Amino acid sequence: IVVPDKVAFLGAGLRSDMIAALIDGIQNIVDVLADRFRRDAVHLVPGFLLGAAAVRLVQCILHGIGDGVHFLDQIWLARYVILKGLGLTVSISALAIAAGSVLGILVGLSLTYGNIVLRSVVRIYTDFVRGTPVLVLVLASFYILSAVGIDLNAFQAGVLALAVFCSSHVGEIVRGALQAIPKGQTEAAKAIGLTFRQTFVSVLWPQALRQMLPTWVNTAAEMVKASTLLSVIGVAELLLRTQEIISRNFMSLQFYFLAGLLYFVINYGIERFGKYVERKTAVPS
Repeated sequence: IVVPDKVAFLGAGLRSDMIAALIDGIQNIVDVLADRFRRDAVHLVPGFLLGAAAVRLVQCILHGIGDGVHFLDQIWLARYVILKGLGLTVSISALAIAAGSVLGILVGLSLTYGNIVLRSVVRIYTDFVRGTPVLVLVLASFYILSAVGIDLNAFQAGVLALAVFCSSHVGEIVRGALQAIPKGQTEAAKAIGLTFRQTFVSVLWPQALRQMLPTWVNTAAEMVKASTLLSVIGVAELLLRTQEIISRNFMSLQFYFLAGLLYFVINYGIERFGKYVERKTAVPS
């Protein structure tokens, strides 16, 4: 059993020397029992086999405890690195989702109510962006824009790429939701003298929002997962921070699992927020 020399999370109420002494004591007991079973093997073969299996099981358990202590120790040592990466991932995702949603609403309105020229231009934009891989957009935002004189740092370029990609999807969501509303709603609003702005704000948008929410939540979750691609241009988000930690302690399985768990927590929060808004905008039965 490999017991870490130091356990940095003493604030949890555990002392590393106590843990090490406990595991060493149990290991010594296991070794003594193993030797005794080996000496008695000639006379008690069935008992020896059963005892050997039990000893092996205990050794595996102790080995798992030692690995768990070491993993928790490494998490504690890298806690600030993980939190910085997590905070940057949340910031990137929030900015991309917010900017992409606002731009996507404009795209959806243009596709639904714009003239033929505007609809054609926006349609080309939407189809082109939706058909382009996110990684290509990220690289283009970082390298191509700088080549034409628009200097963006890695963070800004990454947020721009994700926002553009998000806007194309949100635009289609808005277009579909608005076109799903019966035309009689708009005609009734005109009949009572409402302007287009009043009709959109008071009649069309509340109904469209209820239809948009489930798909919008899915798009927002996709933006969180797409934020991992920003590591290729040097943005120190959660994935890149995790890879840096793994390069020091070689605990790839454990820390990739931890990163996946953190991404799940972020997306679960988005899903719960969507459910909350959906309840608030639901029509009372």
